[in-house]
Amino acid sequence: MPTSNTSSGNSGSIKSRSRSSAATPPPSSNGSIQKQSRAEKKQNTNTNNNFAITNGSLQKQSIKLEKSNNNFAKITTLVFIIAVADVLFVWYSIHTSFEGNGTEPHHVGAEVGLHHLHETKRMEKITDHLHDEFHKVKQLSYNALPPHKKKSSTYNMILGTNNNTTNYIQQQNKPQIDERIAAILQAANIEVDDETVSQLPSWDDAVSLYGDSPIVHGLETCEQYRQTVKPEDRMIGPAGIFNTGTNLLFQLMKDNCDIKEAKHSTTHKEQKQNGMRWQAPWGKHNPVSTHRLTHVAKMWGTVSAADSTPINHTAFFPVTMIKDPYTWMGSQCRHHYTCQWNHGPNNCPNLVKKNVLDKLEPEKVGVKFAKVFLHYDSLLDLWNKWYEDWEVQTFPHLATRFEDLLFHGEEVTRTVCDCVGGVFREKFRYIEGSAKENGMPIHKGANGLVKALIQYGNPQKRLTGMTDRDLEYASTALNRDLMEKYDYRYPK
Repeated sequence: MPTSNTSSGNSGSIKSRSRSSAATPPPSSNGSIQKQSRAEKKQNTNTNNNFAITNGSLQKQSIKLEKSNNNFAKITTLVFIIAVADVLFVWYSIHTSFEGNGTEPHHVGAEVGLHHLHETKRMEKITDHLHDEFHKVKQLSYNALPPHKKKSSTYNMILGTNNNTTNYIQQQNKPQIDERIAAILQAANIEVDDETVSQLPSWDDAVSLYGDSPIVHGLETCEQYRQTVKPEDRMIGPAGIFNTGTNLLFQLMKDNCDIKEAKHSTTHKEQKQNGMRWQAPWGKHNPVSTHRLTHVAKMWGTVSAADSTPINHTAFFPVTMIKDPYTWMGSQCRHHYTCQWNHGPNNCPNLVKKNVLDKLEPEKVGVKFAKVFLHYDSLLDLWNKWYEDWEVQTFPHLATRFEDLLFHGEEVTRTVCDCVGGVFREKFRYIEGSAKENGMPIHKGANGLVKALIQYGNPQKRLTGMTDRDLEYASTALNRDLMEKYDYRYPK
């Protein structure tokens, strides 16, 4: 197209025509030529404008396509990263379910069932995590869509919603649940149905049995332990007679407490490297006076599964677990461990001989421990002597009640963690794993958390299986100092 102004363009055209014509055109013909020239120029200008618009449109479409490809690449990369992260998450969850490289024994006991936030609990956690991550990817994909496709019902259906409840009690919509009991269930992420709600104890029921605050003895020894044991060598774990919540304490400590320096220790190794041990290195159920410093437990008695060097007993800080002797006898009836005495399903705890009516003659009990086989006058005599043995120990240790882990779990766990200089988890986790995950099977009749609250928070269930003669014997046979120290009340 010519770039000169209109007059020059017309002049050039006229000169060209005059050279090729035999005669000069009339004036009227010259005006027609000028009009034709202006029309041609306007058409050419419009053509150029249309071409420029078309070219600009193509450039914009190219930019949009490039952005779309970039978004797709970003989403693809994100999906890949999330997939790899989730594979690692699942592997870690399964791997850490066997704490201590699978060295735990096939344990039995009613407290095992307290973890009946059990195998399915961890798998539900993994599934929920994967679902949340997949939902994030779908949200990113949805956000990358053009507006007209966001209106598609198909995408809306696929995207779905993820409604997380924020108020457990409101969600339950069950005002008859005691607020303190509801808080315990909420911490464990447990929902209950109407039938279960009707069986749950009130907070007043629990207070009538165990008082309104937890009991932890031995706090004056914490400073002594921290002063004598280097942070990297500190370790803590449970001790207690059978069925007293030792597994529960370990689980709560493992999930909520971390001795940071323990990861640098050469004297003990745990899967989480946090100083939380499954049991006392001399065996948590063994009498302390006959086994501490002289016996190495087969499980968790050495530095690690790969290192057979015995754990330093003096560097280990034990937490002794005790249970109400009346409910403890019921636990022994369900799972007697290595205790041997005359009893049956319909005749337990059978504290006194049934065929002797003129006096209260106790049923003898024999118990096999790791190093010794000991004889006791009765089940209550076993409970008395096992804890009397701890009363004379002077080395640093704590003692707390099984029931306090049920009704004051966070407070007790935090207190124990602070004692050894550990760092407590920001948000308390009641139970994420289970005893079964640590190689300890859940047994028929074992109590889950809800059943434990019902069992141990209901005053009417405390004396199950006991006869009048059993109750009469217990009233005189129990160590009154221990009963008073741990605020266990005699039944009326």
